[in-house]
Amino acid sequence: MAVEAEPATRTPALIVVAAIGLGLLAAIISIGEALVAVLGDWHAVPRALQPDSSLPAGVVTAVVTSSVGALIAIRRPKNVIGWLLLFISLNGSLIYLPRLYGTYALYIHAGPPGAAWLAWIYNLSWPLALLAIGQPLIVLPLLFPDGRLLSRRWLIPIVLYGGLLISTVLGLFDPISTAPWPNPLGVKALRGLWAMSRTGPISILLIVAFSSGMASLVVRYRRGAEQLQQQVKWLLGAVALLFLALLAAVFHVPLLATRLSFRSRSASYQLPSASRSCAIGCTTST
Repeated sequence: MAVEAEPATRTPALIVVAAIGLGLLAAIISIGEALVAVLGDWHAVPRALQPDSSLPAGVVTAVVTSSVGALIAIRRPKNVIGWLLLFISLNGSLIYLPRLYGTYALYIHAGPPGAAWLAWIYNLSWPLALLAIGQPLIVLPLLFPDGRLLSRRWLIPIVLYGGLLISTVLGLFDPISTAPWPNPLGVKALRGLWAMSRTGPISILLIVAFSSGMASLVVRYRRGAEQLQQQVKWLLGAVALLFLALLAAVFHVPLLATRLSFRSRSASYQLPSASRSCAIGCTTST
């Protein structure tokens, strides 16, 4: 059943300020990271850790996603999709901060505040990346277009994804997660969890969870009326493109077998993310 348009009412000023503020914050952070990557001198940094083209591509994704999210949040503040897009944009813009800061402090200018924690901060990019990928591939498609699940059974992939994300966060407290440096927050009881979160079975579970979003959209398309089918098909195409780009990255660079580098988070799934946001904006904000 197609989503009915909400009656035209004036959006409260606080909601407008919040939506625009979140969108601008995500865009500013992403642009700042790209400028640092482009203008900085990275010759002393190992090649595998140097910033690459994924950062400029990330600016495009952040600006498009935050703009679409702010538009939907302002026009339809009760629809969770707009706020979810804003959160996706903000989270995506934060992925590179730990890497940029850690790399700069370890290889270029040693001694900035928190230097003893840099190795731990350095690893934060992995759960942030997992969170940024899972939201558009799992949570967003499952809730599109009205912010509700098809049924309670569709909570299963979200719970599975949440469990995998929690295990990855707990892996940060594995004593060997910051090797060869000592982990300042290491917990002996969690030894081995960091390596386990990058094994083949975990990769398969993630791919299963990621594919659930497309499955939900297919079900909505088959059950929906013509208007809903028009809404769903654009997002389905964008999510499928993003999923294929992620699979390509997994098969070319073992995403869960090694620590993420700038190059393994290439622009291959940044631009499909931007197209996904455009598709959502075209079908949700009208």
